[in-house]
Amino acid sequence: MNIYVWSLIFAFTCISGCTEQRRADELLTRASTSEFGDGAYRCSDTIKVAAKAGVDYKDVVDRTMRRDASALHTLFWLTADAGFDAASSEGHAAVLGNVLRYVGDDTFGTALNTESEPTRKTVLDALRYDFGVEANILTEELLAQWYPLTFARSAGR
Repeated sequence: MNIYVWSLIFAFTCISGCTEQRRADELLTRASTSEFGDGAYRCSDTIKVAAKAGVDYKDVVDRTMRRDASALHTLFWLTADAGFDAASSEGHAAVLGNVLRYVGDDTFGTALNTESEPTRKTVLDALRYDFGVEANILTEELLAQWYPLTFARSAGR
C-alpha cells in the first residue's frame, strides 16, 4: 500500500476513535445522571441523606460508572452506614442495581467481595430489592448465574 492509503487508514482510525470516545462519554454522562432529580427513583432523597453523611452522591455515582474502586467502596459504605430511610433506600437500591448492570459483575463483584460481611449483606439485600427477588420477579439462583461474583456466595443464603 502506498503512503496515501496508509494516511487515510490512520486518519479514519483517529476520527472513529474520537467518535467512539465521545459516544462513550455521552453514555457515561447519561447513565450517571439518569437516576437523579425528580425521577421515578426519588433520588433527591438519596442525595440528601448521602450529603448528611458527607458524600457528594452524584460525584460518587459518576466515578463508579468509570469503575473507580474507591467510589464503589463509598457507595457500599453508604448502603450500610448512611442511614437511608424508605424513599432514599429505594432510590439507592435502584442506583446500585444500575451500577451493577452498567459496570458489570467483574468490577462490581470484585469490589464488593473486599467489603466486610455486614456491608456485603446490606448491599446484596438492596440489590435483591432492586431486582425484585422478594416480589418473586427474579430468583436468587438466577442472579447468581447472571452475576456470579456478586451473588454466588449468597445463593441459597
